[in-house]
Amino acid sequence: MRRFARIVLGIGSPVLLFAFLVGGEIGTWTFVVVGPLFPVALIALGAGGEGRSRGLAVVLLVFALSLEAGSIGILALHRWPRDDLRIFGLPPGTMLMLVALGLVPLLLITLSYTALFRKDDALDPEGR
Repeated sequence: MRRFARIVLGIGSPVLLFAFLVGGEIGTWTFVVVGPLFPVALIALGAGGEGRSRGLAVVLLVFALSLEAGSIGILALHRWPRDDLRIFGLPPGTMLMLVALGLVPLLLITLSYTALFRKDDALDPEGR
């Protein structure tokens, strides 16, 4: 899993720089697709360990899909012409950002941490 995270970070950095320099429609979509993978790769580097890699991989996959869906949804809603629609008094894009990029990842990472990590991992990360 750490190898995959290093590949994502190594290839994603120049791709995001390209997206920033090019701008426009191509840069926006590139940034929306590649950008959310960075926090997932950083968590995989920091939390990847032996014995829980399958469960952690599933959690990180769901986390990545949540961030991707939220980012693409926000970009799609940004182009939606209706300004009168409100969800709890907020525009749909703002509500989607709060839920898909805030609440869902927060709950997912918190619940998976309590389920996957043992109490003694914090004391001895090598498992000795």
